[in-house]
Amino acid sequence: MSVGSRSSGKQLRLKLENLVSTHPDCRINVDFEGISVVSSGFADEFLGRLFVRMGALRFMSTIRPRTVSPEVRALLDRAIVQRVQWEARND
Repeated sequence: MSVGSRSSGKQLRLKLENLVSTHPDCRINVDFEGISVVSSGFADEFLGRLFVRMGALRFMSTIRPRTVSPEVRALLDRAIVQRVQWEARND
């Protein structure tokens, strides 16, 4: 799976949303082992939109990123912050 495209981020998000909806009480580990960089589009489509759709509390209690390099974590965090800001401005 590519982590460089918005479309691959969307595909992964949809799979994760389906998993969350069929197993609402589970915690889901998302393993980033071996991934040293992700595109901003991928990060936004995958976790940025997921964070907004689920809400902060549910997201943080359900989704568990694992084996994330500091660089990738910074990109994911930034994508979530930017998505939340964008949604707030366009609400």
